[in-house]
Amino acid sequence: MDRSLKWRLGLVVAVILVSIYFVYPTFKLAFMSESTKAGMDPAELAKVKDKAIRYGLDLQGGMHLVLEVDKTGIEDADSKDLMSRAEAIIRNRIDKFGVSEPTIQTQGKDRILVQLAGLTDEQRAKDLVGQTALLEFKIVREGDDLRRVLSNLDEALKPDIQAITGPPAARSWKARSARLRPRQIPPA
Repeated sequence: MDRSLKWRLGLVVAVILVSIYFVYPTFKLAFMSESTKAGMDPAELAKVKDKAIRYGLDLQGGMHLVLEVDKTGIEDADSKDLMSRAEAIIRNRIDKFGVSEPTIQTQGKDRILVQLAGLTDEQRAKDLVGQTALLEFKIVREGDDLRRVLSNLDEALKPDIQAITGPPAARSWKARSARLRPRQIPPA
């Protein structure tokens, strides 16, 4: 037998053995009866599930959503940035579910494809992914605390404002009107 043929045959056998090693937990889990799974220690069952190959949307079932982004009033230049931001927001929302390996892709110019394998709570997923983002600013302190904070901010920013606009005398209304008013010169 040729020496290169021996190396190739050895390599093929090694690849087959490594493949069997990694696929074994999947076959073990697939052919295990429900009664055996129920009688098994939960930690050991979780360990076998972690090592097994994860089924995708086609084998495990799940959700396939196509979301359309409303671009009314948006310029074409901002459109691409809008899509990437929308995709990032949806990705962050999906991560809250703990779905393993979600597929989130941009389709065309205004659609986002979301595939969630193994998800069972359909309505919750639609509500979470499709909700409108809302950002609110609220004043949490009222009255004297607010006035004190605002006056402290004014005092802290006063040197910067004066450096930009000039001294207070130059900004006053009376000083400006005095500069604009013609002066009368007394007769000599």
